[in-house]
Amino acid sequence: MRTYPWSQLLLFPIALAAWCAPTAGRAQTTRSDSLKALTAHKTDTIRIDALISLGRELRKKDPDQALVVQTQAKEQAAATGHTDRQAKALNDMGISYGMKEDYASSMEHFKQSLQLHSVRGNQIGVADGYNNLAIVYKHIGDYSQSLNAHLKALEIYDALGNQSGRAASLLNIGVAYDLMKEPKKAIEYFEQALEIKEKINDEEGKALVLHNMGLMYETQKQYEKALTYLFEHLVILEKTDNQVALANSLNSVGKVYLSIGDYKNAAIYLNQSREKATKLGLKQPLIHALHNLAKIHIGQGEPNRAIPLLEEHNRLADELKSFLLKRQGHDLLATAYEQTNDYKSALKQAQLAAASQDSLFNTERTQAYQQWQARLEVYEKDRQLDQQTQELHLLEARARTESQLRWALVVAFLLSIFSAFLFYQKYRIRQQTNEVLLQKNQLIETQKAEIETTSKELERRMLRAQINPHFIFNALGSIQHFITANDRASALKYLSKFSSLLRQVLEDSITNIVVLEEEIKLLKIYLELEALRFDGGFNYQIEIDPDLDPHTTEVPLLLIQPFVENAILHGLMPKSGERQLHISFAVEGNFTVCRITDNGIGRKAAAELKAQKAGSQPSRGMEVTRKRLEALNKNSAAQTLVSFNDRFQADGSAAGTEVVIQIPTA
Repeated sequence: MRTYPWSQLLLFPIALAAWCAPTAGRAQTTRSDSLKALTAHKTDTIRIDALISLGRELRKKDPDQALVVQTQAKEQAAATGHTDRQAKALNDMGISYGMKEDYASSMEHFKQSLQLHSVRGNQIGVADGYNNLAIVYKHIGDYSQSLNAHLKALEIYDALGNQSGRAASLLNIGVAYDLMKEPKKAIEYFEQALEIKEKINDEEGKALVLHNMGLMYETQKQYEKALTYLFEHLVILEKTDNQVALANSLNSVGKVYLSIGDYKNAAIYLNQSREKATKLGLKQPLIHALHNLAKIHIGQGEPNRAIPLLEEHNRLADELKSFLLKRQGHDLLATAYEQTNDYKSALKQAQLAAASQDSLFNTERTQAYQQWQARLEVYEKDRQLDQQTQELHLLEARARTESQLRWALVVAFLLSIFSAFLFYQKYRIRQQTNEVLLQKNQLIETQKAEIETTSKELERRMLRAQINPHFIFNALGSIQHFITANDRASALKYLSKFSSLLRQVLEDSITNIVVLEEEIKLLKIYLELEALRFDGGFNYQIEIDPDLDPHTTEVPLLLIQPFVENAILHGLMPKSGERQLHISFAVEGNFTVCRITDNGIGRKAAAELKAQKAGSQPSRGMEVTRKRLEALNKNSAAQTLVSFNDRFQADGSAAGTEVVIQIPTA
C-alpha cells in the first residue's frame, strides 16, 4: 500500500479582515484615544496577516523556517486577542509539522485550531480542522477515523455551499478509499474533485488531484495515463514554485518510467527529486528516490553503484524507524550483493530483511492490540455513563414520588385522582426501564455473537499457523545441509526462495481465505523448494481448467500444501525411477475440485515403510490439516470433502495415489 505526501493537505486562503470604523459618540472616549486604539488594532491585524502569508510561502520551501514565522503569528495573535488569526496560525503550524512527519505535534495544533474556531462559531474553520485531522489519521494508518472526519467536513461544506471545501473533502475521501484498496471509488471521488477545481480555477488544488490520479493509474499499470496526469501536475507546480511538492512529484514520474523500463528518463527525474529532497531536508521523498535509483543500477547490471545508495537508504530508514522501508532496503541490498557474487553479504542482508519483516509483523500486532484496548476503554466509559444516567433517572423518580405523596397529604380530596396519576407515572417509568434493559440485552447478544465469530476465526488461524513450523523446520534443515556441504550458491538460492514463501505467507496471514491464484503461487514456490531440496528428484505439473477463474475463486489459505507434501515425502521419494506429481484444479457443480495425483509406491507400501521405522509417529502436518478441515466444516454450511483413491497397474501392482479435495464455492 503506498503512502501519500503531506502536500495532500489543501491550503485554504486567509482573507485580510476588513477594518470597520467604530460608531461615533461612544461615552467616556475622546476622539484622539479612539483614533490611537483603531490605529493599533489595524496595525496588529496587518502585521499578523503578513506573518501568516509569509509562513505559507516559506512552507513550500522550508517547513522549519515556516514554523518560526507561524509561531510568531500565533503568539502575537494570542497577545492581542485575535483568536481567529490565532486559530489560523495554529492550523498552519499543524500542516508544517505534518510535512516534517511530526504527526503528534501536527494533531495537537489542529485540535487547538478546531477548538478556537468552534468557540467563535466559524464553521469553515471547523470543517478545515476536521479535514486536516483526517489527513493525520490517514498518515498514522487509522483509515476509519480518517474517513469519518472527512465526512464531517463534507457535511459542513455542503451546508455552507463551499465548493472549494467540498472539492478538498472529495479528494481526501478518494485517497482514503485508495488506501483501503477500493480504486474504483477512489477514482470516482477524484474525478468529482477535479471537476470542481477546474470550475473555480484553483490551480494548486487541481495539481493535487492530478497527482493522485497519476498515482492511481500507475498502481493499475496504466502508465501512459499516469504520465499524462503527472506531467500536467508538474507544469502547475513549476508555475507556482512549490518545491516541497516537486520533490515528491518528480519521484512519482521517475517511478513510472522505472516501471516501464525507461531507465534513462527515470534517472533524470529521480536525481532531480533526490536533489530537491536533500536541499529541503525531506527524508520521505529522499529515501524513495534512493531506492528507485538503486533499482535502476541493479537493472543495468551496476550493483556497485547501487550499494552506497541503499546504505544511505537504510540509514534514513533507521532514523524514520520504518521497518517496512528497512525490509525493502535490505532485500534490494541482498540482490545487489548477489550480483557481485558476494554471497556472504547477500545472506546477511537477507537475514536483516527477514528480521525487519518480523519486527514489522510484531509492530502491527501491537498496534492492533492498542486499538482494541482503546475501544475497550471507550466501551467502559459509555457503560459507566449509562449507569450514572439510570441512577439519575431513579433519583428523579423518587423525588417526584415524594412530592406527590406530600401533595396527597395536603390535598386529601384529590387523593383518588393523585393516586391514579402516580400509578400512571410509575407505569411509564417501568416501561422506560424495560426498554433500556431490552436495548442493553440486545447489545449484549450482539457482542456475544461477535465474540463467538472472533473465537471461531482465531481457532481456524491457530490451526493454520501450526502447519508453518512443520515446513519451516524441514526448510531450515535443508539450508543447514547445503551450508555443511559448502554449497553456498544452493544455500543462498534456497534461502531466497524460502524467504519469498515465508514473506507471502505472512502478508496473507490477515485472512484465512485467498484467491486460487495466490494459493497456486504459494504451491509453486513450495514445489520449487522441495525440488531443490531433493536435487530435482521429481517432476511436477499444475493445470487449471479453462472454466475456472483463479483470480476470483476463493480457497482456504495453505489447505492444499500438506497433501502435496504428503505425496512427495511418502509417495514419491521412496520410489525408484521416474517420479511424477500432477496437480489439477477444476470446477464441478458447487465445488472447486483439486486432484493431487502421484505415481508413487501407494498408501499400503508407504504405511508398511513407515511402520518399519523405529519410533515412527503420525504425520503432524496431516493431523493438523484434519483438525483444520473439521473447524472449516463446523463453521460453514457446505463441507470441504477429502477422499483418497489408490491407483493400480493392469497386473494389480500399486501405481500411486490420487487425493481429491472438494472445496465449496459458496
